[in-house]
Amino acid sequence: RSINAITLYYSVPHTLVKKVVEAHVTSNTVSIYYKGERVASHAKIPIQGQHATIVAHMPIKHQKYHSWSPGRFLNWGNDIGHATCTIIKHLLEQRMHPEQAYRTCFGVLNLAKKYSPQRLEAACARAIKIGAMSRKSVLSILQNGLDQIPAQSHNPALNLQHENIRGPQYYQ
Repeated sequence: RSINAITLYYSVPHTLVKKVVEAHVTSNTVSIYYKGERVASHAKIPIQGQHATIVAHMPIKHQKYHSWSPGRFLNWGNDIGHATCTIIKHLLEQRMHPEQAYRTCFGVLNLAKKYSPQRLEAACARAIKIGAMSRKSVLSILQNGLDQIPAQSHNPALNLQHENIRGPQYYQ
């Protein structure tokens, strides 16, 4: 919610997501009430845009992600290889908050279990080369075995000779 034109984020129990709550703000604390009952209390955040999250407010399946960090995913990716680490770094940087990319990163890294770390690294290298740095693209490369086929360094279609093809010299 915006308080005096400053955006602040305070957690409430996940069961109250999208429900209307009331915030009572003092100089030191923010207390949040739902139907007259206090459901959360946080120390006031001094910097705009920061989050105050109580782990117990998260759904059980999300609580396990709380101990994760971008560094953990980057180290795991680096253990597989440079290309995998590059994909993980890209996924983390694409989100406003790195935590929003954790499940996607976990999905990419878990592909090493099904396909092998070597194949995952090759698939990530190919995904980087073609500019398709997403979990979906890496998975597609693995499923289609493209990680095991050397990527073309040039497009043979560009070497076509035909009387209707003018070439770059025509425009000089």
